Amino acid sequence: MMETFLPLGVEAEYNSIKGFLLKFLNYLFWGLDFYPF
Repeated sequence: MMETFLPLGVEAEYNSIKGFLLKFLNYLFWGLDFYPF
């Protein structure tokens, strides 16, 4: 799967991963009734 991201550049790959992690953490925080971000 990394091979498909490499042509897009490291920065684009990092941004996509960061966006996914933020959405995942946001889902966890809402599910556990923590502070919403």
